[in-house]
Amino acid sequence: MIRNSYAEVNLAAIRANMAALRQRLGANITIIVVVKADGYGHGAVEVSRALLEAGADMLAVALPGEGVELRLAGFTCPILLMGSLLGREVPLALEHNLMVTIFSEPFAYELASQAQGRDLRCPVHVKVDTGMGRLGIPAGEAREVLPRIARLPGLEVLGLATHFASAEEEDETFTYHQLDLFRSVLAACQSAGLTFRYIHAANSAGILNVPEAHFNTVRPGIILYGLPPADRALTPLPLTPALSLKGVLTAVRKVPAGTPLSYGRTFTTSRPSVIGCVPVGYADGYARALSNRAQVGLRDSFVPVVGRVCMDQFLVDVTGVPDAAVGDEVVLYSAQADHPNSVEAIARLQGTIPYEVVTTISARVPRIYLNP
Repeated sequence: MIRNSYAEVNLAAIRANMAALRQRLGANITIIVVVKADGYGHGAVEVSRALLEAGADMLAVALPGEGVELRLAGFTCPILLMGSLLGREVPLALEHNLMVTIFSEPFAYELASQAQGRDLRCPVHVKVDTGMGRLGIPAGEAREVLPRIARLPGLEVLGLATHFASAEEEDETFTYHQLDLFRSVLAACQSAGLTFRYIHAANSAGILNVPEAHFNTVRPGIILYGLPPADRALTPLPLTPALSLKGVLTAVRKVPAGTPLSYGRTFTTSRPSVIGCVPVGYADGYARALSNRAQVGLRDSFVPVVGRVCMDQFLVDVTGVPDAAVGDEVVLYSAQADHPNSVEAIARLQGTIPYEVVTTISARVPRIYLNP
């Protein structure tokens, strides 16, 4: 697709973030890198390749289709499917040798039955719900349920996992409550003679803030892309943002004072102005909430977004940039963390988190890879 907008992904930054994480954790920790949602909007295939080159051990996705995409791209490493499955989706996971997450005892029986029917042993991780309240076998039931699951002939239980609900928050009370519950389940399983190759609880925030939760395996996500899970996580690990979103000016015109701009006329020029048009809109992931609030980079300046962001384009006031012209590059999201249009700054303007900003960049925005 030829577009006058594109996302640049610096694969050298991805590799640097992975190398920094490996250095922090040491060689004995298994690192399961999370590349769901098309590598958090960065491109799962290219990002996965870069992460494995830099020392990752395993890939993790949310949906079976995401795992299949990686298999079809030639990846032979272990791929963990972290999300839930319905019975009709199991054949796809088995056919492509995906590690499956067990989240309930009935599903364990369903998966085991289908695997046996194909004369297979499906590798699985069992998820324990210690307080996320989403998926997983409740911690209070896990001590009894896990031994039954481990005996199912169609399964090979390799991992035990949980997921933190609030490891990015300054108050760590609930996180340590979850950690204590998980440890108690692990101890009960070990007393029953069960062993696990992979024991994991720590997501990105857990890796940075709760070293006791590293066990022998971790699941980094957002930090691989150079973005912190929360402001307080900035210092423990050097992070290099990998993504910038860019476009070009497709129109530049002079308008008089008193000119209303875009839908709803939410902005009216207070002076004779020069207005530029950028061919990116909320259908591309540039949120309507940024209307009249965000800034974009143009040449060596930052200029304001004026009027409402439309589906396919928005307007900027380029009056302060002499000789701004059609074809000039505009930086919507900067890879510089201290810029007013960094992904973190954009997230704050929208009242959301960096995760949402990068994962909502739509598929119609081409990705360009630097330092492949």
